[in-house]
Amino acid sequence: MKKFVAILSFLLSLFFVLLAQKVNVYKRPLQYERSRDYDAKHYRIALTFDLDKKYFEGENQITLTPLRDDFKECLLDAEEIVVAAVTNSENMPLQFTQTDK
Repeated sequence: MKKFVAILSFLLSLFFVLLAQKVNVYKRPLQYERSRDYDAKHYRIALTFDLDKKYFEGENQITLTPLRDDFKECLLDAEEIVVAAVTNSENMPLQFTQTDK
């Protein structure tokens, strides 16, 4: 009888663990892949943190290769980050637009 109760307890606990793992893939938010206009080859990120002020600053150097001959624009996600400047490899300023989207 003890063996039966132990096995039943184990099976029930296994059932509830597996039930908690159930994921409905059809209710996930849709994620759209962007068009591939460039291939990002390398990211170099240098950050400085001020923990007292809950602030950080830094730079991100991206090495990329265009995948189209008419490549003119590079879209990057930086939702909560304020971009101060964008420069090319010769440190010349580039035109950029930052939106809330």
